[in-house]
Amino acid sequence: VEYLATHLHNAIRDNPNSILVAAGDIIGGSPLLSALFHDRPTIEAVNAMHLSVTSIGNHELDHGPAELMKRLGGTCPRHPSCPDAAHFQYLAANVEWADKPGKTLFPATAIRTIDGVKIGFIGETLQDTASMMPTQYTKSLRFLEESAAANAAAAQLQRQGIHIIVLLLHQGGYQNPTTGAE
Repeated sequence: VEYLATHLHNAIRDNPNSILVAAGDIIGGSPLLSALFHDRPTIEAVNAMHLSVTSIGNHELDHGPAELMKRLGGTCPRHPSCPDAAHFQYLAANVEWADKPGKTLFPATAIRTIDGVKIGFIGETLQDTASMMPTQYTKSLRFLEESAAANAAAAQLQRQGIHIIVLLLHQGGYQNPTTGAE
């Protein structure tokens, strides 16, 4: 974390009109040391690095949406090691509550202003996320096709006068220790 934070700090120092964004798996895909403390070290680290906005990834749902909300809000009453609240924003344009069509788990978009220029961000995870997770953690959610959700969110941003739009899409991946990343 110190290595990454140092390089990000230097890059932002040299390019002051920068913003730090991510594409999911901030929580849950974290190292064991962070997981043992309910992701408190990860949340503290990305807060300190001034992460602004991220899409949701599949690992954010490793323990279901209710547990994710607790970790992000810093409200895990039975766990004294539960993290302080996240200072960054999650986006989930293509993740809806199954019993509330049209109501997304997190906002679909966010707008940030950099040096007077408004930039719209759309966050998504893969439609197949539910197939990677235990059913009990995703049964309350519906994962929509990515391009249709992204296009709808982009149209919404354009109606608000936003012309610079960034899609943060969590892709995930696999590693093969014999041949490297696929």
